[in-house]
Amino acid sequence: MTQKYIFFGVAGVAIILSVFLFWKGGPNNENSSAVKGASIVAETYMDVRTDQEWAAGHLDGAVHFDLVKMQQGLLPDLPKNTPIALYCRSGHRAGEALAILQQNGFTAVRNAGAFSDLQSQGKKICIGDLASCN
Repeated sequence: MTQKYIFFGVAGVAIILSVFLFWKGGPNNENSSAVKGASIVAETYMDVRTDQEWAAGHLDGAVHFDLVKMQQGLLPDLPKNTPIALYCRSGHRAGEALAILQQNGFTAVRNAGAFSDLQSQGKKICIGDLASCN
């Protein structure tokens, strides 16, 4: 008799899980946590330009970490699996920063290219030293 209850309990859980996955769009849905891990982490924009370039204008909420610091062996204080989108004036320094971060174990970095391209995509821009305009 107990085996019967265990069977129906396990079957019930499997059905509930299947309905949940179907309702969320299945395991291939981009928003499914089953695909991306326990939680979905937003991408962090990292500006690798100079202090002067940063102060003249940067993406709202971006992290500033000058490429020169990376070239000197310093690394941003972020978990190595943090999704990072690097940008600079033209995309060249972002490419150099990408290589340095990857060589140092960062696994989710990409070159987002030129600051002006991100501006033209409608990203909010801040002026001054603060990371956020709010």
